[in-house]
Amino acid sequence: MISEARLKISKLFIHIAAQEIAIEKLRQNLAAIEDFEPYTAFKRIDRANIGLISKASLCQFLKDNGFREL
Repeated sequence: MISEARLKISKLFIHIAAQEIAIEKLRQNLAAIEDFEPYTAFKRIDRANIGLISKASLCQFLKDNGFREL
């Protein structure tokens, strides 16, 4: 018999796998856009020029581009 913990872990892994598939589809759609420049997009988000994207910088980028607050 499968324990409750094993069942929960199995459901978690299934959920993670489904999200990874969805993310990959979005990545492929983005890569298909000829004018998309990943490095330029990264630099627009990394305004502090620290070499990484923080939660605050991502939220600011989304806000600046008309996305509703998360």
